[in-house]
Amino acid sequence: MNYTNYIPFYPGITISQALASTGLVDFGPQGFIRSVAGIPIGGQTDVRLRYNGRVVPQTILNSPAEPGSIVGLELINLTGAVPIPL
Repeated sequence: MNYTNYIPFYPGITISQALASTGLVDFGPQGFIRSVAGIPIGGQTDVRLRYNGRVVPQTILNSPAEPGSIVGLELINLTGAVPIPL
């Protein structure tokens, strides 16, 4: 599956707020990604966060987004399957 969403920029929007505004990303109590498009993260599924093409840790989710930036998520099946870009 592949989704593309365009989120309007406003000063102070964080990366997590931009992801949440898509309606596809849910966050757990610690602020990390819990599910994407209804697919739970954990067990055999992991998520890779990309910011402007670079793989970054989820610890930057509360950082302000820059105008025109691109945020990407890839779901990875830990059983050895190919990443699924979202």
